Amino acid sequence: MSSITALASIFSFLGCLVLLIISIGNLSHFRKLSEYKTIRKLPKLSVLLPVRNEEENIEKCILSILKQDYPNFELLVLLDNCEDNTEEILKRLQKKSKTLRIIKGKPLPEGWYGKHWACYQLSQYAQGELLLFTDADTSYIRKDAFRRAVSALLIEGVDFLTGLPKEEAVSPGEKLAIPFISFGIHSVIPVKLISRISSPVATVTIGQFMLFKREAYENIGGYEAIRSEVADDIALGRRIKEFGYKWFFLDVSEYVSCRMYKSLGSVIEGFAKNLFGVFNYRILTYFVVWSLVLVIFINPLYVLSLKFLGYSIPKTVLYNSLGSLMALVILFYISYNRFKYPILYVLLYPLTVLIWFYMALLSFYYTITGKASWKGRKVLEHEIRWL
Repeated sequence: MSSITALASIFSFLGCLVLLIISIGNLSHFRKLSEYKTIRKLPKLSVLLPVRNEEENIEKCILSILKQDYPNFELLVLLDNCEDNTEEILKRLQKKSKTLRIIKGKPLPEGWYGKHWACYQLSQYAQGELLLFTDADTSYIRKDAFRRAVSALLIEGVDFLTGLPKEEAVSPGEKLAIPFISFGIHSVIPVKLISRISSPVATVTIGQFMLFKREAYENIGGYEAIRSEVADDIALGRRIKEFGYKWFFLDVSEYVSCRMYKSLGSVIEGFAKNLFGVFNYRILTYFVVWSLVLVIFINPLYVLSLKFLGYSIPKTVLYNSLGSLMALVILFYISYNRFKYPILYVLLYPLTVLIWFYMALLSFYYTITGKASWKGRKVLEHEIRWL
């Protein structure tokens, strides 16, 4: 047994304890949207939806929005050079609703990401005091989702509210990969603590649900200011704090759902385009984080496998590994139970972690080789830094 493995077992055990403390704390401090009562007097809301080739998702999304009981809102949908039947579906739905407005997108300028340009245009047409950016693969489960979200924003006295939806996982591949998003947030992010920290780094923002006070959105520069940032949601959330505005994060999974991808292959393709970008293209930070992920989540199983194969394992290392494994199972159970994922997949967590590690490597490879693309468009080139 090498000293490196022994040190890794100690680090894994301590890391698991920290994550367990965060996760248990989030059971009470990561507030649910359902905890907020609705306010009677609500400002006008603009719901802004960019779409590009979304014929499979668009009808479900639009209908769920139009069913909202919010007293005063508009729904603006911008067509971003769609090549499928998205426009035809939207026009059919528009005939039944005065709330829905369809906008033809302008040609994409150089130096902009397509979605960012679409969202920028939408914000120019919006008339509401509040702006809600959402995605076509997102739907609203309850008809009072908007009322509760706006009420929560006003009650908390914040300028920006984002939330974690129920990230749907239907196929076996999705069930292996997608729940790790909710797990990561619930187990790694101490929500109450970061809400009190002014540093822009202390944020987590979900692009499927971003609710701004219009004044704050415009003063931080909106999408124009982050037009070349691959992770638009993260960049906007950080700018909110950078400019001194109040950021807030909620569990909206009982009200909002999103099926991001429909197979393991599409999950890998989707996250490979921007996972490296989430870390601002910093090589050392990126690989340190993912190495720590392997140490914390995989090392306990490695040690126990050696024991099973007959290798001599010091008792301290063995107990640390057993403790880590128990903590990890509890961690995954807490998250999967809260967000209603199949509990059986808790036992497959090592495979989940390895899938994400593979996506991390692939994202790095695609970025440095310039092969990253999404919906037929190349991902913009970015400066890659060591630190």
